[in-house]
This record gives sequence, structure tokens and C-alpha cells, in this order.
Amino acid sequence: MGRNPGRTRVKNTIKKNQKRWKKGQSCVTNPSGNRFRQEASRNRVFPSSQSQRSGLTTGAIARHNEDITDKELDDNASVGADTYKTFLSGVTDCSQPAFEKVKRFWQSQAANQKEVCAVLAAVTEVIREQGGSETETEYFGALMTAMETMTSEDSLTAVMFLLSLIMKRVPDAVLRRKFSEVSKTLSGLLAAHYTGANTALVRSTISCLGNLLRVQEASVWGNSSTLNTYQGLLSFTTHSKPKVRKAAQKAVVSVLKGSPFMVCSETPPASHPAAQTTSKFCIEQIEKHGGSGEATTTCHILTLLQSVLSAFPKSCLKETCETILKVMTLSNVIVSAVAMKALHSLFSVDPSGLDLPPELNAKLINALYEFQPSINDSQPSQAWLTVMQAAHVNLFSNNETLCLNHLQRMFQVCMAALLSEKGEVAVASANAMKSLLKECIGFVSDATKHEESIHKIYVLVEAGLTYRYHASWGLVLQVFSAFFQAWGKPGQSHMKKCLQTMCDLRGTHHFAFINEVDRCIGEAVKAMGPRAVLDAVPLDITGDEDNYDFPRSWLVPVIRDNVCNTELQFFNKYFLPLAAKLKIKSLELKQLGREVESKTYDVLQAQVWSLLPGFCKSPTDVVPAFKGVAKVLGSALNDRKDVRPDILTGLRNIISTNMENETNKAELARFAKNFLPILFNIYTTEISEENRAILAVLETIKVYLKITKQSLVDDLVTRVSKKFASGESAQSPGLLDLMIAQVPYASYEKLTTMFGEVAKHFESNNHTLQKKAYRVLEEMCASQSDGCTRFIESHMDELEDKLVQSMSTACSPSKAPRLRCLLHIVKQTSADNEDMLRTILPEVVLCTKEVNSKTRGTAFLLLSEIGHCLTRISEGSQQEAIKEYLTMLAAGLAGSTQMISATILAFTATIFEFRDLMQGDILQQLVDSIHILIKANNREILRPALGLIKVVCAIVNDVSLAQFVPSLLEGVGSLNDANSRGLRAPIKSIFKQLLKKFGFEMISKMVSSKQLKMLQNVRKVQERSKRLRDARGSKDEDEDDELLAALAPTKPKPESMAEILQDTDSEGEEEVDDKDQRSKGKRSKKAAARGSTWLREDEKDEPIDFLDPSVSKRVMATKPTKDGAPSVRVKHDFKKLPDGRLVITEPTEEGGAETRPSPGGKKRKLGLEDDLEEMMDQELSSRKKSKKKWEDVDSSDEEDEGTNRYQAGGKGIHRAISDGQKTKAAGAEFKSKKSGGDVKKKGKVDPYAYLPLSRQQINRRKKKQASGMWKGVAKTGHRKGAEGANTAKPGQRSSKGHGGQNNKRHHKKR
Repeated sequence: MGRNPGRTRVKNTIKKNQKRWKKGQSCVTNPSGNRFRQEASRNRVFPSSQSQRSGLTTGAIARHNEDITDKELDDNASVGADTYKTFLSGVTDCSQPAFEKVKRFWQSQAANQKEVCAVLAAVTEVIREQGGSETETEYFGALMTAMETMTSEDSLTAVMFLLSLIMKRVPDAVLRRKFSEVSKTLSGLLAAHYTGANTALVRSTISCLGNLLRVQEASVWGNSSTLNTYQGLLSFTTHSKPKVRKAAQKAVVSVLKGSPFMVCSETPPASHPAAQTTSKFCIEQIEKHGGSGEATTTCHILTLLQSVLSAFPKSCLKETCETILKVMTLSNVIVSAVAMKALHSLFSVDPSGLDLPPELNAKLINALYEFQPSINDSQPSQAWLTVMQAAHVNLFSNNETLCLNHLQRMFQVCMAALLSEKGEVAVASANAMKSLLKECIGFVSDATKHEESIHKIYVLVEAGLTYRYHASWGLVLQVFSAFFQAWGKPGQSHMKKCLQTMCDLRGTHHFAFINEVDRCIGEAVKAMGPRAVLDAVPLDITGDEDNYDFPRSWLVPVIRDNVCNTELQFFNKYFLPLAAKLKIKSLELKQLGREVESKTYDVLQAQVWSLLPGFCKSPTDVVPAFKGVAKVLGSALNDRKDVRPDILTGLRNIISTNMENETNKAELARFAKNFLPILFNIYTTEISEENRAILAVLETIKVYLKITKQSLVDDLVTRVSKKFASGESAQSPGLLDLMIAQVPYASYEKLTTMFGEVAKHFESNNHTLQKKAYRVLEEMCASQSDGCTRFIESHMDELEDKLVQSMSTACSPSKAPRLRCLLHIVKQTSADNEDMLRTILPEVVLCTKEVNSKTRGTAFLLLSEIGHCLTRISEGSQQEAIKEYLTMLAAGLAGSTQMISATILAFTATIFEFRDLMQGDILQQLVDSIHILIKANNREILRPALGLIKVVCAIVNDVSLAQFVPSLLEGVGSLNDANSRGLRAPIKSIFKQLLKKFGFEMISKMVSSKQLKMLQNVRKVQERSKRLRDARGSKDEDEDDELLAALAPTKPKPESMAEILQDTDSEGEEEVDDKDQRSKGKRSKKAAARGSTWLREDEKDEPIDFLDPSVSKRVMATKPTKDGAPSVRVKHDFKKLPDGRLVITEPTEEGGAETRPSPGGKKRKLGLEDDLEEMMDQELSSRKKSKKKWEDVDSSDEEDEGTNRYQAGGKGIHRAISDGQKTKAAGAEFKSKKSGGDVKKKGKVDPYAYLPLSRQQINRRKKKQASGMWKGVAKTGHRKGAEGANTAKPGQRSSKGHGGQNNKRHHKKR
């Protein structure tokens, strides 16, 4: 037999004596041998590559050997006193900040960077040998000397690079004194390498020369040698190499704009002395190269002009601009684009009129019209529009009249550009017009003087509403919005026709810019006011209409959203009568039974009332207008609940916007005696948990009390206190809310009376009243008014007694306001009341474990405040006071588990707050306590204990913490395996803190063996994060910014205890990702459910009227259910028994319940017990078991088709209902009483043989079994049918129910 080709034998290639992985150690990454790693470490310090140049010369080795031979270690001296020095020591320990960038090169493999490190090391060594202090001047002198002696071009490049870094920090006086020598040297170096290939050398030299020229005084620039040097620098601005050209242009800009006498002088000159030389050079270069076919040099010069054109003097600026315009006539697209950028830079820097006169600015604008590109040429048109926009804005800042005269032509061109085939050109044109309107016309000093010029511009824009511009109507409407903002108030007489046209367009069929029109009309309402807008486009709603279309009704919401800073009297005279008339019309139509028309008018009058809040925003006529509307508003507050929210909002707006106007505020305060009683009455009578809208009334009361006179406030406080003392329980919560609102404005006497009534409820069994009573006291303690301050000072002892007495009766909802009261009192506690602090401390500690987050937060604040109070009143030092405070807290460690856990949290908060005092005995005592707590086996204690360890590791300095690290790690390592797994997140957080402070080598020796793997994982995570941060930092690094490392933001230290403990409170950090992935869908569904809202339907199942004012009460945040029943997934119409069981019946022929023969022979209706029995049989027969064995998958057909074998018995729905009653077989109602077959019944399905269908029949492994079942059925049917045909009479049905000629179809029973 041949070899089986499907099987291959793998040869074992492992040698007999070869090392193999030990079992379970295949994941260990660190090998036992490290020969190659040691060799690599040596090469990092002493590079072995001979192909690259370095500072490791024969002389350096000789000096190194001499140092090693001469150095003898003294037995009494410290071994670590002298560090091991290498040839790179001058780089790594260089103290000069200018070379921070070079320190990143010492590990680089690039030859040029290694050369830089070698030169810097050599220069540093020379300076140190001569006793220098490594100043900028010393490095400058040493590098200049090295530059003259260098023969290698690579070394010279490295020297010039270092020189370019240090010259930015060399004192200006040194560079001015050495200017002649240094400039001559640098100029010669540039001349020698002008055509060379060493770009780095030329760039560094240009940078040095630019820094040298920048610091020179203005008098030096009169020398021809200085100008010659500068001209040599200018020649590199057209260099063929981009990096060289960029460096030269940057140097020129720094000279012209950054010289000290231009920046730091009190009276700087108009321009730099070298600006004229620069202008002449640019003009000569453009004239020389502009007419030739090669435009590269011209583009280079124009690029330079983008940065320096604004620095030219007036005499040179005109000639330079003329030259730029000449070169634009060459029809070179690239040259024209760069020239446009140069002119745009001139206009954008906002030069003063002295540098760029308005006349020259206007001439440039007129000249640029000759270079206007086609409106269908996208990019040139956008660039041209941008330049023209900047030119007009700059002209307006110097001469308004001249600019407005030129704007007419500009707008004419822009309107023509709206017809462009390119959409981006039309958008750019519209944006240019909007900017010009906002920055020019919007700041016109005298609108009346320039009305004619602006009107001409307006006529040009108004033409955009014609059909010719229909494709750009959206942009035209945006321009009109800007026009309304800029000139709406002065030009309202000219804009009526425009408003009419817009409204007519909006009413046309299929108008596509409805939103734009609404925004435009809204801007008109803001600028012109609603009166002017409605004069131009009337509302056309009078209340006497025969047609109910109301084509202008859309104006009402537009006015509502935009009206402000307008006349309140216009609302009184126009809208209030209209609202009243519409309401009367609605009531009349309702009485006539015309519900639709009545509802329409009711909606309109509600919309009219919704305008009131906008009219109350900074109205211009408060004094004459408010007294006319006050009475109407007061009556409507009582009688009209549908418009009450709008009235309340209006009152708040008008008060809030007039707090600075004393006249208006006095007028509003005059009506407080009318409005406040009404608001008090509404709030106390209508307050309830369901009516959340009532809170607007309370907010309005608080706002109105700000401007109410003191006498009226005291009178209201008296009324409320008397009513509260009367004991009306229904109104008590509302009265307490009113007291809370009145406290900041009440007098001392009234506060005393109020406190006497409120203090009775500190021990009340009614949690709501108790909480609100504490809220009243909290408001008294927190308020800075004279009455409250005086009351707290005089009743301090009484307040302390009351709060101590009510400690045991405080309910959970009241603890947050109670703790805030204690917080304010502790701040004012004196040394005599130290016992009170000891009394309240246990309550405060327990509150750190409250469910309410506000209570917990207040408890932590109070703990810190108690500590500060003890340090303030203590006679000893602060450290002694905190030690005593910790001793007081330690008493809680003897309590219950919850008390111990809360005490540990209190310890944590205290030591974090007073972390500067955690030294000496306090720290030792704290660590000893931690060592005891960590031995507990209760996670409720262990979790806060680990959090305490983490906070200690985070706040204690390294030196103080080092002695306690073994003890802390011993405690962490003593946890059993279950607690170590369950608390691995806080343990990892502790390891992370310790690794940051002490490193892996030290901590790994102290950690227990079972937690060493966890420590290694923490180290790997930290290293991975560091690599990612370094990778991101290297990508974002800028080579030209040597101060980037110093300016890079660092991660701030944790500012609060919560930030330190943010990892401690989470369990199973490693499992979070997997759980998040598995539960992502569930969370999204739950989040969607939380963000959803539902509408509660009417009990009568009638449609909801969304125009009904009370419809907001039907909006619910949770899914509503009918009759209080819980929500179910499947809806059904089945009846229910009183005990919750479902009743499922099958309809009879008449639609009633199914009947069953009674023992007497008569038919009776199936009772509830029978229905329930059948329901259980059907349910249990179709129910799938949750867990099935693999062998049970092949269930037989007989089990599926047989009768159900369920036996009732047990509790609940499984209890036995009737004794002795047999389960009804499926299909029993079709069984014939006289023969053995089935019969048809009127109104019911045919008695076919139903075979169950299941998923097993489509299983390919059981395909034969399933097909065999069907074949057997088919054979049986044919055989039975044949027998019936032979024996039965003609027309007689077969007596068998399983087949026959009439049973040819097989269906799934549903």
C-alpha cells in the first residue's frame, strides 16, 4: 500500500540536550542570559560604528585613560560622589537653556546630529576647563573661535547650528560691539557657500546674520557697510532652494519689524531705515524678471512683499504698489494670484492713514477693477472679492465719505456676481456684502448725513428680490438681514416696500426660502421694532373675518422670537385689545358649537399673549406704559391660567432688565403691593407635586422681592408667619417656600419671629416640612443681608442647641440642608463651643456614606471646615490640632461596619485637606491605623482603606513616604485571593502611584509573589502609555522651535480627593471593555428610553388636543400605563381575574364564549376555571424549555402530536383548579358522535390532519429523517384513501381523520 497523502508526519527538530521552556513559563519574556543586551548597552555609551564621525578620537581616549589612572578612591569618601564621565557629558549636563533642543540628539544615529553633540561637548569642556560659568556670551565667543578654526564642512555646519541657537540669547550689547567682525565673517561664509549644496550651513548662517542685524541701533544703518551686509541677506530671498529662501525672508521680516528701536522705543520711527533699500530691491527684481517667461523670481519677491509691504514708508509704498499692478498686467495667473495676496496683506494689517493715505487706497481700489476676473472663474473671483472687501474696510477706517462713495460700485459688482454659474462665487459675493454692511455701514457716525449714499446701495440690493435673482434668493435674504442689522433703525422709511415684497414671496406656492424670510423679518423686528414692521406688513387679523386662512399669522411667532428693546405701550394699545377680541370671538363660536373655528381663535389669542415676554425685555417706556398694563396683568393672573406662564415670564424679564435703572425700578416696585399678594395666594393654593408649573410663580416672587420696599416685605413676612402658625397642613409646604424666598429681605425682628415658628418643625414627623424648615434656617445662615447677619450673631448659642437637640430626629431628605446649616455655623464657631464640634462629628462622618450625592459632598466640606475651625481656635500648633482632630475621628473605628467605613472616608478627606501637615508622628500613627484596617476581611472596610493608602501615596513626599512603603505593601499583600481579585482596581492604583515615585526595581522587591504579576502589568501599561505620548509628541514637534519642550503643557496634579480616588471606586477595570462591548446595545436602548417622552392618553380614549393649555401635563418621562397596571411587552384584550390571572376564551358561532356539554346533557358556557385550564394546556404545550440536553433534540412526532401531560399542582397559577376534570384533546370538537371519523361544523375550519412544523425539519443532518416522515404520511394517505374509495358509498366521507382524498393539504396550525 502507498503512503496516505492526507497525513504528514512532522519531524521533531528539538535536540536532546537543548533548553526548552518549563511548563507554564512560556509567557515569560525576560531570558536568563543577557549577553547581547549588555553589549548593546555598552554601544549606546561608546558607539562601535566606525563609519560615522564622532568625538571619540585618539586624544579623547588618552585623556580618558589619564583621568581614570589619576583618580583614586578614598576609603572614607562616598562612592557616589563623582559620576562616570564620557565624551557626551558636555551635552547631557549642559546647563545652557538654549541647547535644550540639542540634548535630544545624543541618542540619534544621524551623522550630522552626532557631530552637533560632539562639538557642543567639546565647546562645553573648553569653557569648563577655563573656569567659565557657561553663559551665552562664553558660548558665543567659543563658537566664533571654533568657526574660524574648523576645516571640515560637517563640523562647520554643526558650529553654525549651535551659533544660530545661542545668538538669540546673547545680550544685544555684545552683538552691537562685535557687529563689524561678526558680520564680515558671516558675509564671507555666505558668499562662499551661495551655490553650494550644504543647505543647513546656509540656513544657520542666514539666521545668525538676521539676528545680528536685528539688534543694531538705528544710527548704524546709516553706514554703507551695514546696508551692504543687508543687501547680501536680501539676495538670498530669491534663492532657488526653498529652505534657504524661507530663512532669508524670515530674517528680513525680523529686521524690518522686530528691531528694538521699532518695538521697544517710546517714539518709534515711521519705518525702518532698511525699508527703502528693501523696496528698491523688490522693484528692481520685479522689473528685471517680471517680463520674462520665467516668473519664479517674481513670485518669490511678491511672497516677500506679503510680509514686508506694510512696513514700507509712504514714499516707497506708492511705487511698489504701481509695480505690483504692472506685473498683474502680464496675464500670468500665478503671478496675479500672488500679487493679490500681497495687496490683501497690505489692507489687512489695518495701517494708519499716515502709511497708506485714503487717496492711495481709493486709487488701488479703482485700479483693481481693471483686474476683475470673470464671475464664472471661481478661485480668482473669490480672491478678488476678498481683496476688495479688505480694501474698502481699510478705506472706511480712514475716510467714511470716500468709502461710501466707492461702495456703490462694489455692491453693483457683487450683485452681478450673484448671477454666476458657480455657486461658490455667489456665496463669496454675499459674504463680502454682509461684511461690508457690518463693518462699514453699521459703524457710520452720522446716518442722516450719508443717507443718500446708503440708500443707493440699498436700491442695488433691493433689486435682488426680482425674479432675475430667484436662484440666489437665499443669499439675497441673508444680505438683507445684514442690512436690517446695520441700517434698520435709520432707514426704516425706505424699507417698507422691501418687507412687503418678502411677505408676498413667502405666501407664494412652493416658496423654498421660508426660513430665510422668517430670519430676515426677525432681524427687521429687532432693528426697527414691531410697530414699523406691522405698518409695512399688517397682521390682517381683526376678529371679524369670514375667512379663517389668516395668511399673515406666521408673523406672530416671528415677532415673539425676536422682539426686544421696544415700546411696551404698543403691546398695550395694539395687541391687548386684539387678544381680548379674539378670546371673545372664540367663546362665541364655542357657544354656537363651531369647535374648529373656536379653537383657531383661541390659539391666536394665546399666541398674541406669548408676545408679552419679548416686549418686557428692556422696554423703552417702562414709566408711562407699565401702569397701563399692570391692572390687566393682575386680573389675568387670577382668571387666566392659560396665559399665566407668559405673564410671569414678562414680569421677571421687565424686572431683571431694569435693575440698573433706578427710575424704572422704582416704578415697578410701586406695584409690588398689588402683584405679590396675588402671587402668594396662587402659590399657596395651587402647589402640588403634580403641578410643576407653579414653580414659575415662586421664581417670580423671588425676583419681585429684590425691588420691594422693606416695609412691605416685613408686612408680608408677618402675614405668612401668622398663616403658618395657624396650622393649615395643606398650605404649610407652600408657606415655608415663601419664607425661604423672604428670608434675604426680611428685617431682624421678623427673622426672629420666623425662626420661632420654623424651629418647631425641626423634629417634625413630616419629612417635607422638616426639610423645608431646615432650608429656611440654611437661607438665614447663608444670606449676607444685615438682618440675617445680625440674627445669626445674636442667636448663635440657640441655633447650636436646636441643631444638637434635633440630631436624632433628622430624616434622610433633611440631612443635606441640615449639614449646610452646620457648615455655616462652624465657620463662626469660637473656642468656647468646641464641645459642639465633638457632638456633631459622628453625624457628619456617617453622612459620608449617604445615598444622596449632595449630602455626601456637604459632609466632606463640613469635615474640612471642622478641621480648619480646630486649627483656628487651638492654642497649640496646627499640627497638634490636626493630630487631635484625627484622634477624635479615630473613635469611629470602634463602631459598626458602616461607621468604620465612613470613618476611613473621613480620614481620607481630612489628610488630603491638610496634606501639608502630614509629617512625623501623625504620619506614623496613620500608617499604623492603616496596617490594622487592612487586616479586615470585609470589603466595605477594605475598599476605603485602600483608597486611604492611595491618597497617602499621592500626597506624601518621597522622602517621608519611603520608610512606610514596606509596611503599606505588606498590608496590601496580606489580602486573600478573593479580595485581591475583587479589589484589583484600587490595588493597581496604589501600585501606579508607588511606581511613579520609587520605580519598579524597588517596589518589586517588596511586593508579595502573588501580586508581582499585577505589578508587572501596571508597569507595562505605564510604559505603553509613555511610548504613545512620546510618539504623539514627536509627530507634533516643530524643528524650528527650540523652546517647545519648555512650553509644552503638562498634566496637572490632582486637585481634589475625588480625582485621586477616581480609580479606587471601580471594580474589575480589566473587564470593563468586554462588558461594555456586550452591553452596548442594552445601554443604547436604555439611554434612548431615558431620553424619550410619552403622552398619557385620555381615559375615554379620545384624541389628544395639542392646542389645549393643559396638554403639558400629559407629557411624561416614563411610559404610562392604564388603570395603574404595569407595562407589558405584548398587548392583549384578555380579561383578568381579581388575583391577576388572565382569562382567554375562544369565540363561538355567535361570537360568545365556547360551550361544553354539561353532565345533564345540556350545553353550558365554559367557566373561568375551564378557560384557565385550556390556557395552561396550550401555553405549556408550546413553551420551549430553557435548557435542553443534546440527546433531547430529536424529539419524536408522537410527543408533539400527543395530548399534553401537564398536571396542575403547586402554588399560584399552577394550583389545581378542578378535580377529576380531564384535559381536552386537540380536535375533539370535530369528532363525530355516531361514527369514528370527523365531521365539518358550520363556521369553523375544516378538520384536516395538522402536522407540527419545527426547525428540526430543516436541519441538514436530519434531512433523511424529516423526509421519511413526510413520505410515510403520503403513503398512508394514499393507502387509506384507496381503502375508503373501495368500501365507502358514493359521496360518503372516509371515517379516518388522518388522510383520504379530501385531506391532501398539510398546514401548520396557527
